[in-house]
Amino acid sequence: MVRKRSKNRIYVSTIVLMLLLVLVLLKVRVPHSIHTYFEVHPVQKWVLAKGVEGQIVSSVMNFTSGASNNISVVQFERGESMNFDFIPSIESKSFLVSGDTVGIVYSSQLYERIAQLRGITLITQADLAAKSTGEKQDLIEVARKKIKYSEAKIQEKTLLFERAKELFRKEYISKEEYDVSLWQLKQAEIENEIDKAQLEACLTGSKNEDLTVLKTTIDSYLGEIELLKKRLKDFVLRSPISGDILREFSKDTLLIVNNTSKLILYTPIRFEKTQYLREGEIVQIELNNISEEVTGVLLSLSREVKILNGVQILYARIIIDPQKVNMVPGLLIGGEIILPKVTIPQYLISLLEN
Repeated sequence: MVRKRSKNRIYVSTIVLMLLLVLVLLKVRVPHSIHTYFEVHPVQKWVLAKGVEGQIVSSVMNFTSGASNNISVVQFERGESMNFDFIPSIESKSFLVSGDTVGIVYSSQLYERIAQLRGITLITQADLAAKSTGEKQDLIEVARKKIKYSEAKIQEKTLLFERAKELFRKEYISKEEYDVSLWQLKQAEIENEIDKAQLEACLTGSKNEDLTVLKTTIDSYLGEIELLKKRLKDFVLRSPISGDILREFSKDTLLIVNNTSKLILYTPIRFEKTQYLREGEIVQIELNNISEEVTGVLLSLSREVKILNGVQILYARIIIDPQKVNMVPGLLIGGEIILPKVTIPQYLISLLEN
């Protein structure tokens, strides 16, 4: 009985070997594939974060090229009071369009500097006006009335600030509301100084002064004001990409937006297998637990070999259409890349390598 079973096994093995030999001689080609896993990424990711020194850092990661770009930093001076607030509508949104306003940064020092420059400019302009005309009595009367008005305004703002100071001490109002009240008081004091300087300019003006110097000084102040106003535009933060808003709880990461109009599959490939792949070609992918076959385009193969579990590999980036498959960024999924048909010996070698 044992001898009969041994003979049967020999016959079956002989038939299989003969069939394989025939297939090899006939150069029959069979399908084969690369078994691997895929990391799913969005085509772009925008991260808005807080830096270690309090600055606001905006960066866009482009997963098609594997590079970060569009990096910008809103930097603040030491001692500068700064507040950042998302606009109220952002809380109810799940998707942003490129260019949408996300938040606004408030800098007390920058606003104070602009107010001071405007005040100095008004003083210089009043000086220029006084020295350019002999009819100064009307200007003097106007300046005196403005001083009375600004002094009354200081008294009003002082009362409001003292009230806000007490409410802030008791934590009934926010730091931002306290800063606004303080800034309004300082602005009123600056306006009073401007009015006093304008009166002084009217009383002591002389037509013999060099008016050209005053005009140049005014132009210089106006130029600096314009530069500061341009910097204020950087304080209005807008989304550089369109995509889904990710709600994550972190003290450093303020906002994440994923552009999932396309998805990028990041996958390790054995170096020996890369000979079957060409950048720019269409590739067919079968993923575990997903019935549909996925079609993508091979964007690139890395130019440097890495060692993964003792195997030499190159990383490939494949772009796919998310509308045809149910996947989201962050997913790690197994599968295989379907390759062109190969001969029997090539298939056996590939099977052993996998």
